[in-house]
Amino acid sequence: MRKRELDSQMRHLTDQTALAEKDFDGLKRQLRKKRGNCEAAKQLLPGLETQLADHEMHLRLVQDDRSQRNKQNVKLRAEVGPALTCHGGTIDRW
Repeated sequence: MRKRELDSQMRHLTDQTALAEKDFDGLKRQLRKKRGNCEAAKQLLPGLETQLADHEMHLRLVQDDRSQRNKQNVKLRAEVGPALTCHGGTIDRW
């Protein structure tokens, strides 16, 4: 009787161990996959940072150009505005 109980406990523990090993192997696979993804992201990061810096510089240049054009428009409107009002036109149509 005692031998049966011990055999049953042994089978139960063996099954639990096999299940734990299976879970452990699955978790190791997940970890390897996540580490691979992390390494891939690390390799992409310098290129993305360079692109970001380039795009930020381009944005500043476009904003500066827009600001200059707006200043030019204000000057032109100031010069042309009185001439248009003399002839019945308005500058608001621009």
